[in-house]
Amino acid sequence: MVAARLFVAPEARGMGLGECLTRTVMDHARQHGVRLVFEVMAKDTAAIRLYERLECCEIGRIAHRFGAGQQTDAICFVWPAPDRA
Repeated sequence: MVAARLFVAPEARGMGLGECLTRTVMDHARQHGVRLVFEVMAKDTAAIRLYERLECCEIGRIAHRFGAGQQTDAICFVWPAPDRA
């Protein structure tokens, strides 16, 4: 199962939509015995706080490459945390 690139439009942020969508994905994963890995750009502090609040575990940092040689730092989280799987 792959869920890629979850975004909330800037004008809709702060309404809990990202959390609702993420919890829905988590519920589906739980029902199917799937572990999730989230990759979030290091600059996206609201998303990082969300994953931490939802008890995701940081598992590493990477350079996310895109476009013509561009890159940005990203943080990888796993859920459920390894000690809760």
